[in-house]
Amino acid sequence: MSETYRPYYERHPPPALGIPGDSEEASNGVLISVGYLTALFIPIVGFVLGVVIATRPSRRTSKHGVPVIVVSSVALVIVFVSLIVTGS
Repeated sequence: MSETYRPYYERHPPPALGIPGDSEEASNGVLISVGYLTALFIPIVGFVLGVVIATRPSRRTSKHGVPVIVVSSVALVIVFVSLIVTGS
């Protein structure tokens, strides 16, 4: 018994919960997907999410910020033009 006593929880750490692997990258993937979807269907929210995505520190994530902003801007222009043309 040359070792000092360690409690059971130190010898056997609990298993990791959630998504295996890098959970931050997984959540960034969800953020990117939601950004593109809202850019198409809710352009104002998509624009805000595009800014949020663009300011992420990860280069893999932030490179999607400008395209999300562009898609939401184009969708917003299409909505405004369709409202003007139809007279609603």
